[in-house]
Amino acid sequence: MKTESGFSLVELMVAIAIMGIIAVIAIPAYQDYMENARLATMRNNIETIRIMLEERRLDKGEYLQATYNSSSPNAAGGLKARLGWSPETDVDVVNYVVACQIAKSSPSWECARTSGVTVTASDTTTNSSLCVEIGSATCP
Repeated sequence: MKTESGFSLVELMVAIAIMGIIAVIAIPAYQDYMENARLATMRNNIETIRIMLEERRLDKGEYLQATYNSSSPNAAGGLKARLGWSPETDVDVVNYVVACQIAKSSPSWECARTSGVTVTASDTTTNSSLCVEIGSATCP
């Protein structure tokens, strides 16, 4: 007598149903994990920029304004050129903007001595953003 080995159609359908249920639970949890990690990285980078801005203010007496554009990280007038800051990643999709509340007329990238600054981070893939106020500035 010949015996056949293998799985029946019902067993295969049950296994596929279990994998589907696991996927329904795991995929949203993974997406939340990725978003939380992205926001934590943005907060960490903003804090590093804030510390560098505070050190510059103690040294020179004022903040400065600059940007970091992930598509052109070495741009003249950017955070890398003015503060020496750039994110420690090869794949960056976040843009950073440091804006004065009151800018000087010359040079235009320095803030007035009484001015505060805002640091805004914007993720280009998810359109999420964070803003931190330094000094007397307020986020938009």
